Amino acid sequence: PGSGTRNVFAYWSDGGTQIHTITTPSTGGTYTAQFNQQYLLTLGVSPGASGSILVTPTSPDGYYDAGSTVQAVASANLGYVFGTWSGDATGTTNPASMTMSAPRSVTASFSALPTTVVTTNPPGLLMTVDGTQYTSPQSFNWTAATSHTVAVSATQGTRGSRYAFGTWGDGGTMSH
Repeated sequence: PGSGTRNVFAYWSDGGTQIHTITTPSTGGTYTAQFNQQYLLTLGVSPGASGSILVTPTSPDGYYDAGSTVQAVASANLGYVFGTWSGDATGTTNPASMTMSAPRSVTASFSALPTTVVTTNPPGLLMTVDGTQYTSPQSFNWTAATSHTVAVSATQGTRGSRYAFGTWGDGGTMSH
């Protein structure tokens, strides 16, 4: 077989194990070794380190029985979002399923999420983003078109130096 294809012993026609002793019958006979064809599934991620692919069922070496169906699930690493499949799986449906009728190769492509910086002026003051308190500035990788809540207290600082809220850069209220 070609690259990415192999044949794996399944059974003997007499039911014996892969290595076993036979006794030749007086009338002769035929002993047939049955093999199952398997195909290699090659996985790729682009760009590198942007995510991973989990395949079910699992395979210790990437080979699957001919005719079997495998499911590939793309999982983005922090700061990335899944985009598309390419190769023998295409489109944006996640997970992707494919039938192993030949060697297959699939690549999951991910896109970097834009970085949004939330800060105060002057920097170093306290702020709350989505219910968690931070010291500004902080960077976030948010998916486009998602909503987030930002808030600050009316005043911050010590007796000698105090800051009063003025406005957010987008014109929003103290908490919006």
